Amino acid sequence: MAGREVTAPLLANEDPRDSFDEDERALLQQEETKQIRRERRRMVLCLGLALVLTSSAVAITFFFAKRSLGRSRNVIMMVSAGFGPASQAYGRSFWQYRENLPIDRLTELDKMLVGTSRTRSSDSLITDAAAGATAFSCALKSYNTAIGVDEAAVPCGTILEAAHALGMLTGVVVTSRITHATPAAFSAHVAHRDMEETIAEHQVGDYILGRQIDLMLGGGRCFFLPNTTSGGCRTDGRNLIKESENFGWKHVMLNKKEFEEKSMPYLPLPALGLFHPDHMNYEIDRDKTLKSEEPSLSQMALAALNSLKNNAGNNQGFFLMIESSRIDMGAHNNDPVAHVHEILEYYKTVNVVRTFLRNNPDTVVISTSDHETGGFTLGSQEDLHTYPEYLWRPEVIVRANRSTEVLTRDLFAYQGKDRRSFVKTSILEQGLGISDPTEDELSFLSSTNEDGTPAPLPKDILAFLGHAISRRANLGWTTMGHTGVDVNLYAAGERIEGLRGNHENTYIGEFMSEYLKVDLDVITRKLAQPTDKRWFKSKDDMVSMLFEGAAPSRHEVSGVCLDSVASALIAEQTGGKRIELCAGLLEGGITPSAGLISTVKAKTSLPVMVMIRPRGGDFCYDDDEFEAMLADIKICHSLKVEGVVFGVLLPDASVDKARTKMAFDMVKDPLQALEDIIGIGGIQRILTSGCERSAYEGLDMLVQLVKRAQDRVIILPGAGITDRNVEKIVAAMGAKEVHVGAGGSKESKMLYRNPYCSMGYAISAPEYALKVTSESKLGGMIQKF
Repeated sequence: MAGREVTAPLLANEDPRDSFDEDERALLQQEETKQIRRERRRMVLCLGLALVLTSSAVAITFFFAKRSLGRSRNVIMMVSAGFGPASQAYGRSFWQYRENLPIDRLTELDKMLVGTSRTRSSDSLITDAAAGATAFSCALKSYNTAIGVDEAAVPCGTILEAAHALGMLTGVVVTSRITHATPAAFSAHVAHRDMEETIAEHQVGDYILGRQIDLMLGGGRCFFLPNTTSGGCRTDGRNLIKESENFGWKHVMLNKKEFEEKSMPYLPLPALGLFHPDHMNYEIDRDKTLKSEEPSLSQMALAALNSLKNNAGNNQGFFLMIESSRIDMGAHNNDPVAHVHEILEYYKTVNVVRTFLRNNPDTVVISTSDHETGGFTLGSQEDLHTYPEYLWRPEVIVRANRSTEVLTRDLFAYQGKDRRSFVKTSILEQGLGISDPTEDELSFLSSTNEDGTPAPLPKDILAFLGHAISRRANLGWTTMGHTGVDVNLYAAGERIEGLRGNHENTYIGEFMSEYLKVDLDVITRKLAQPTDKRWFKSKDDMVSMLFEGAAPSRHEVSGVCLDSVASALIAEQTGGKRIELCAGLLEGGITPSAGLISTVKAKTSLPVMVMIRPRGGDFCYDDDEFEAMLADIKICHSLKVEGVVFGVLLPDASVDKARTKMAFDMVKDPLQALEDIIGIGGIQRILTSGCERSAYEGLDMLVQLVKRAQDRVIILPGAGITDRNVEKIVAAMGAKEVHVGAGGSKESKMLYRNPYCSMGYAISAPEYALKVTSESKLGGMIQKF
């Protein structure tokens, strides 16, 4: 190799190859090229290996997540609606008595007691079922009436949806409408619980996540069928039972026979069972006839467990929510008979679940209540001046054979002439086992007119019957609503130690999420993703539907009943469409003064309908009163009001066709009265509550009136319409308008208030609380929705 001549020191930027001869430089270039190729091959190999390892790691992680973080586990969430600690003591004691068991014998539910749950919602110490179930399903607090949404009415991911995303099978079994609050909170997202048409859509899979439920059993067929079909009440014309095929539902059952046939050997999936248009019947009322139509809760639970277990793949678990819905409804009615028989059926269901647990140890079972209902007490004091006796009379309850709900329905349906004998024999003795009715009880339930014909029945028969038997059994109720007490928490299976003690109801949702190793926030983010089809109806959407109309039908608050200028201004500001102006709301409304009419007309732009009623009381007017009514109508005409509202009845409670154009809820025969009024001509609307205390209670009659009217006149539902029931009323009737009164009060400006002098009757409303339309109540249709 030739020597190199060093002429200068090497610099940092100098290439040492410049000092080599041409042969050496060629060899070096060849070697460098080979080295570069080797390095490139090594880099490609390392990169490929890294990708393989990474992919393998992801696959292994995904595989073990499916195997170890939930898919091989089962969660059974049991909800005993409205079931407080007193109800458990009542159910256990009655069970011991009826089965002749020792007093230390525990129910299977007792053996699962691990703690208690606090039940409050985000906006009240006393929760409703919607917020209570949302706490379980989304593990967060929300407002009363919220279904699968947070406090801001934004959809939140549920444990059922998270389980489905993990590859688990899912099921819902209830005895209420399947669209009712508790099942809805696990399987739908709406701003208000009464949006049951939308809830049904989500449940079949018509929303952003698609079908999430594999098995759904309960009542509520009404909201899956159009109101043009028998048993349907949807206002949009959709038949979700037919449409369910588009979302993967393969098997539909509508009665017990179909249920039993498909359950052999186990229900195929996906399966939908809707066994009643409304809530399923109370257990006490499932007699020989009804048993052929509806399965019991324990039968549905057993079929669901068998189906989910046998349809599941290797290491595929399931999530199942079971609700004994009608424990709560029996308590709402203050009916100790229906209440306890629902509890006993729940015990049977718990036995079914615990038997499954023994054979499937990779399961956790949780049982608790959304709230307590009825303020139920074991012990009662009728006379506050006499110290109560400490008594327990279970034999009274044993003798009863029917719920007060069915008995009330039977009494209203009775068309015979001897109502007293029917009440004594069929209602009290055969129905409730009461063989010693008092004269006051018989008179209340079978009062007659002066001519001996049956008088209109009182509106509070349901509560009256419940209290009649409760009093004899020494049981008490403080409310027909909910209370805010803590409820018992029960659990069995693996890893339940964390449930021991006292917890917020949201912790139950957190526990299930941790047990399955799922992140509900992931589902929440999926729900928030933009879609071509807008699936979530916000509060603003509900306002639009309620006040401005929604296809295919226009819905509006057509009339707001009020008696002051201030109330008229509030009605206009909050979206009312028409004012029904009166005075004396405490008397049910009487004719307002000409000054009030003209001022309301001047200060508002809403159409004004004036009530023409010369006094409170009945609607049977003499000639002088009718003459005064005609004079008031002339005054209204001169003030250019848009219309008047009045009516006159004859002594037999039929319509006085010669003198009336609108009076309804006191009529004897509503359907005949409808024809009489239509025959008069010129009448656009009939305002009615269905001849009941409220439009919700008179809903059956309202539906009949709509069908009979056949668009010849508008049946305008009114009385007791609130944001809680307006959707059900509109859905059932297909109503395009509703009439509301949103009563409230404001403080008087009077500084001196004479405590010794009354401005009216001795018994009256507070005189310094001025009655006005409540902006919060009327606006509640906005705030709630």
